Amino acid sequence: MYCKAELLFQIDDKFCKYRVLKQLDVSKEYVETLKNDSGYIENKQTSIKAQQEYIRDLRNSKSQLIGGIFANNLLVGTAGIQIDETSATIGILVFEKYRGLGLGKVLVWAASEYAYKVLSKDKFNAGAMVENLPSIRSFISCGFKETYRGNECSLNAGYSQIIKPSSINDFKVLNNDKV
Repeated sequence: MYCKAELLFQIDDKFCKYRVLKQLDVSKEYVETLKNDSGYIENKQTSIKAQQEYIRDLRNSKSQLIGGIFANNLLVGTAGIQIDETSATIGILVFEKYRGLGLGKVLVWAASEYAYKVLSKDKFNAGAMVENLPSIRSFISCGFKETYRGNECSLNAGYSQIIKPSSINDFKVLNNDKV
């Protein structure tokens, strides 16, 4: 799914945005993070070209997209969104060298805001393997509640429950058009 809309905000002194990825956004670092986290990620594209083709195909999808958080124009993580008639399912990936900086919760918040303001979804779901505690904590810190825990932790939230991380300032949506 391709949308022109961008969610703009600041984290401390860094200008940031969340937008749908383009093929040229795929980097070696992105693909290496996918490879290293393959136990948590369904998309297991292992080359830059294969991931670029995957991003291209998603841009033609009517039900899913992958957006990225860009800090000072540098891609630092991604959040995928799958939509159905009633809700959006969100999954996050923080690139390895940016982990431990609170970007997981920024990705959760940004994808939730985008799904609400651009895709008109106000119910959110997420899932994470139980051993992926940083991901689970990111969702919980943004207001998601655990609904099931087996091998995978299921979480959900309504838009009114979403908590904006305190590090985020001045946010707005630009070009709120679906293509």
